[in-house]
Amino acid sequence: MVYVHETKGKREYIRSWPKKMDKNKRSESQKMHLQKFYNLGINYWGNVKRTPDLLAAYQAKAVSPVNAYNLAMKDFMSDPEIKEIVPDRTSSAQRPVIRIRATDVIGVKKVDVTIMQTNGTIILSGPATRSGHSDNWLFAFALPDPSIGEIRVKVNAYDYPENSTTIECLFSFPFIDTLTH
Repeated sequence: MVYVHETKGKREYIRSWPKKMDKNKRSESQKMHLQKFYNLGINYWGNVKRTPDLLAAYQAKAVSPVNAYNLAMKDFMSDPEIKEIVPDRTSSAQRPVIRIRATDVIGVKKVDVTIMQTNGTIILSGPATRSGHSDNWLFAFALPDPSIGEIRVKVNAYDYPENSTTIECLFSFPFIDTLTH
């Protein structure tokens, strides 16, 4: 089962992938919640219009009949997607590098990585670096004790409306060989 961690405004949700619901079966409280959520999306669109660079990014991605408003609302209502977390064997760095491929409507704003022991003790954390203008992010690191064996890697991807997605995976060390979800 896939669990999604998302943040909407100041509320945080941890949920499984939703099932489609018949609109006619929604309760009044569900309808009110959806209306409030939609209103937050309208507020986000107002912020986009006041930020010229962000507005230009939405306009550049908009292809008729979809416009910048439609994309901004879609971005507000959808989480970034982490498609891949793998060791980057092509890197010339002397340290191990993890490559993360994360996508969203107009792109991912930032990616944070936390490396932990299998018992959850945090070894190190920090931001990943975007690789050019692609959806790839790189995180180079050095473990204080290379004999650790296995490490847990937690990746948080954030989009421009500050929605987030978190995935944790387990890697074997030295130089990361395997990936399991």
